[in-house]
Amino acid sequence: MGGGYEDRGYERSASALPEPVLLPRPANVTWGAGRVAMPLSASIAECFPDDAVEPGLRSVPASQLLDDLRETAGLRWDIARSPRSDAFITLAIDGAGADLPADGYALAINANVNAETDVAANAAFSAGDTRPGVTITAGGFEGLRYGVQTLRQLIRQCAPVLPEVRIEDRPAYPIRTYYLDVARGRVPTLDWLKSFADKLALYKYNQFQLYVEHSFDFNGLSEMWRGASPLTGADLIALDGHCARLGIDFVPSLSTFGHLYKALRTRKLRALGEFPDQAGRPHSLIERLQHHTINAAEPESRRAVKAMIDEYAPLFRSRSVNLCADETFDLGRGATAALAARVGKGTLYADYVADLCAHVTASGRAPMIWADVAIENPAILDRLPKDVTLLNWLYEPDVPEDKVSLVARSGARQIVCAGLWTWDQLVPRFRDAWRNVTRLARCGLKYGAAGFMVTDWGDFGHINDSRLSVPGMIAAADAAWTGGGACENCDDCDDDAAFDAMNAAISRLEYGDPTGRLIGDYVAAGECGTLDWGAMVRYAELVLGGDVSAGDGGEPGDAGSDAVRAPLNDRAPLSNCAPLNSEVARFVDSRMGGNPVICERPLSQCADGPEARDRFVRALVADDRFAARFADYPAARLRFDRARLAVGVDLARAGRIDARARGAIWTSLEGQRVVDDAFAALAGVSGASDRDVAAESLEVWFERYADVWREVSREAELRHVSGVVWAVADALRS
Repeated sequence: MGGGYEDRGYERSASALPEPVLLPRPANVTWGAGRVAMPLSASIAECFPDDAVEPGLRSVPASQLLDDLRETAGLRWDIARSPRSDAFITLAIDGAGADLPADGYALAINANVNAETDVAANAAFSAGDTRPGVTITAGGFEGLRYGVQTLRQLIRQCAPVLPEVRIEDRPAYPIRTYYLDVARGRVPTLDWLKSFADKLALYKYNQFQLYVEHSFDFNGLSEMWRGASPLTGADLIALDGHCARLGIDFVPSLSTFGHLYKALRTRKLRALGEFPDQAGRPHSLIERLQHHTINAAEPESRRAVKAMIDEYAPLFRSRSVNLCADETFDLGRGATAALAARVGKGTLYADYVADLCAHVTASGRAPMIWADVAIENPAILDRLPKDVTLLNWLYEPDVPEDKVSLVARSGARQIVCAGLWTWDQLVPRFRDAWRNVTRLARCGLKYGAAGFMVTDWGDFGHINDSRLSVPGMIAAADAAWTGGGACENCDDCDDDAAFDAMNAAISRLEYGDPTGRLIGDYVAAGECGTLDWGAMVRYAELVLGGDVSAGDGGEPGDAGSDAVRAPLNDRAPLSNCAPLNSEVARFVDSRMGGNPVICERPLSQCADGPEARDRFVRALVADDRFAARFADYPAARLRFDRARLAVGVDLARAGRIDARARGAIWTSLEGQRVVDDAFAALAGVSGASDRDVAAESLEVWFERYADVWREVSREAELRHVSGVVWAVADALRS
């Protein structure tokens, strides 16, 4: 019997190794045929001067490499600050390099063995440098960081043997931002936020923002943030320092105009709203997204908001502040109606925002705002300060260019903002997210956008687990880095093939699935589901106060107020027996306008909440998107169960996913199943579960979901998720 390498399959296994996955995809990559074995003992040489980097940050990239070498290959190396004979990895900064901008890098891995011939590697490929090892040369410390992240990905997939490769790379967008909602019900733990920032750095994001309305413990406003498990100043300072080490600009983002639901329900601030008399209505996950705009004409409004900015912004070292100022739905409709009729809503909006921007600028910071209101009223663009950055959000999969081109023509600085399509979903809609991020990235470059942002919202209680956003986060990182890929014409882009390839790459790199099937199968399982979390919320809240957890004293306005359960000004008084929430009913009507059941009789015309709920279920069954599935529900359920089984098999193979993340994926799929079963039972379709069984399944699932929530999030507003689940379960038993 032979005992050589050939007989043991050395040549076959080495040459047949799959090409490593790198995300974001580098601009230029050339793979060689060689391999190099990493020494058991070696050093990482930092060959650049101290003045090339901020104090205290010099060794962060090298330390990241040390951590990956130890955790992946069991190697314990050292760091040097001069060339050493045992240096296997060299980190260099060539600020004068004509081909290396500050955020660009070149990475070279020289091999000493050709994997195909088992002889010395091709010296020609090594461009004259035949010493085995790794060299990263960058135009600046920022580029060096990015080169190190690429090397970390190679180490995680290949160590202790690295492939021969040459890479030259730089980002398409200089600003690449991840925007995470922490205001709609879920407040992550500090530990999870830090770990997520680590992951953002690995995929080369350089800006991070948290969306805050009430989820910070503002001094003197405890009625606003009670029951929300708010972030503290110490939390933000710690996260800011952690992000700074990673090269991530942690930017404060604070709602200052619209979306002040909790603030304008407090006794202290309710007089500052457009509709102060509505402050005591029962808590509603739907209404909190639709109303509660501050009175822009009231001087005390500006003083209160500026005080919040002055308390919040100094906790961050960033020189930018996001003032939000989006979706001011009630502007000019209530307290400011007369003034708006005289001067115009646009003037009212622009004067208020300009004043806040001037306040931020006076503190030495640069303001940002969402662009939606200005785009809807383009005259506002000319009235805004020239130093404001417009965050131009466009979340539709088929991205229109008109809004991006409009801002570009105005001369304003803009960042284009995509969406992950995680909000309101038990299983994220990754296909829609993929089309959105890639197409918007190309569109933004076409019109000279200064940066690219991807948003991760948590509408309706933030049912979506943030760990499930990771595949979308990685795909968006690739879009921001590459400019959406090589394709310049959206119509010629093979979305499905490119989407499948991205899913396979993410499965291999992030989750260690050698087959590359995990994320694609997870997407397929989600697409076999029928309804989203929003259906649960709409059904529950069609009854006024339908969230059965509300009224526990945790919500401003829910207890101890004479205005509790008061109808809106333009509504008739509601009955005391399961009254209809007309505001929610009109919202649902607007979202289902073409539905035959709604056209026959809108929900807002129903006599009470139970009747509206019944018609809503009938409308879902008649909806073109769901009708075929409800018509043969057993077959639809079987398709989903088979797709879920495929994900389970993939999870068993995935080598870089911990038990908790597996549990989060599995819990989301179970949630999709029990929600679909609940509505099939409510509709009484053929093959549906018994109503009592469906109710118990919902409640059992929620208890497990709550455990999964608490792994990465504070308690926060989990009670509102439970309230929706219990309301539907109670209806199933009625």
